[in-house]
Amino acid sequence: MTVPVIASPLLDPGQGRINAALPEGLTMLEMVEHTMPGLPVCEHENLRVCLVTAKGAQIIERRFWHCIRPRTGVQVIIRLIPGKSALRSILTVVISVVALAFAPAVAGFFGITSKLGISLIAAGLNVVGSLLLNALIPVPTPDDISKKNTYSISGLQNALRRDEPVPLVLGKHRFAPPYGALSYTEIVGGLCLESGGN
Repeated sequence: MTVPVIASPLLDPGQGRINAALPEGLTMLEMVEHTMPGLPVCEHENLRVCLVTAKGAQIIERRFWHCIRPRTGVQVIIRLIPGKSALRSILTVVISVVALAFAPAVAGFFGITSKLGISLIAAGLNVVGSLLLNALIPVPTPDDISKKNTYSISGLQNALRRDEPVPLVLGKHRFAPPYGALSYTEIVGGLCLESGGN
């Protein structure tokens, strides 16, 4: 019993297509590693794995690849897709090429003929193009920073530093000394006495 696998290791699905029939019982991760053996694990995030049957198709997230085992009658399609910032990368290259191509024409319009002047105009066009690109497609920010607000009040706090030397403070400094021992609570005759470990 085999499972048909179609893999496209290049961005163009028609180029370098791999057709394979793998034994039933392999996980999707094993199928990916078998059909694309030279692909580093860090590149797996740029792969899309889809299971296709007569009833329809389902894209499977990478976190489930290690536990899903396609059965006979299911076709596995593995495709390389562009990364998250692929459009931005392509436009950055296009802006650089256009800046270099049009720099002599712009320099001629302003009457600049030296190579240094043309290079500076090319750099200026590249900067202006990059600013326009940043306005149209903002630089991606990490999700943790943009979605999570972190509020904190900080100040001097004593810390427990086991097996470390006691700091020697010379002069006048605002300083929170480390604990000498763990803090504890002691109850004496109904009174609660707390110690900070100093």
